[in-house]
Amino acid sequence: MKRAALITGATSGIGLEIAKLHASNHGNLILIGRNNDKLLSLASEIHKQYNISTYILCEDLSDIGAAQRIYDYVVSNNIKVEYLINNAGFGGIDEFYKQDINLMQEMINVNITTLTCLTRLFLPHMIDNRHGRILNISSIASIMPGPLQAIYYASKSYVSSLTNAISEELKGTGVSITNIMPGPTKSNFGARSGMDKTIIFKKTASSKDVAAKAYESMLMGKRNSYAGVGLLEKIVLYTIPLLPKSLVLRVTKKLQVKLKD
Repeated sequence: MKRAALITGATSGIGLEIAKLHASNHGNLILIGRNNDKLLSLASEIHKQYNISTYILCEDLSDIGAAQRIYDYVVSNNIKVEYLINNAGFGGIDEFYKQDINLMQEMINVNITTLTCLTRLFLPHMIDNRHGRILNISSIASIMPGPLQAIYYASKSYVSSLTNAISEELKGTGVSITNIMPGPTKSNFGARSGMDKTIIFKKTASSKDVAAKAYESMLMGKRNSYAGVGLLEKIVLYTIPLLPKSLVLRVTKKLQVKLKD
């Protein structure tokens, strides 16, 4: 029986660095992404360097049936998933009423629907085996509403809430689920969402550092953990629930206004 970590959004950023970390621990991989050429290149590179079994699956996670197809692939290839890393996600800056409705639906499908379905599909096997780790990549955005990124912030709030609820249900099963909340991170996410041109992304953590913290937190079975966030930033984040909502909304909006070139 083959054992592996399944990683969505594996060809860049945090997902790529987690894949390398897991491979360095001699763990097999199932790499999920949208670009088949990048997947093939990454699988070849990792196999040569670490001599592990690497499987690739090209999937668009905005497709409502993606989770089931991924699960069916794993079952048909007799792969035992011990680690599920729901890393894929994306955002986009604009006022809610101006956003493309199809892109909005894709964001919800990737950030919420596929993550939820993958967790539901793989969790029973982990519970039956009394061993498994799930890592859901949320964001510091999950602790507040986000004007100009209303859907993204709301989707990450969903991820954090879902993960914490499941974590309580899993007590005594030998399985854990971790909610990791990265701060601004240097990756393709910034450019794709437009966040790279905002004040928030003036200072970013490296994908490698965020991945290391996320992977460690998952292995330790932590329920919640920040990554790529300094001590002062953590203190600010802890105070947000205590501040007037109107102030939080105003400041969050200002931080996400695109800077002039």
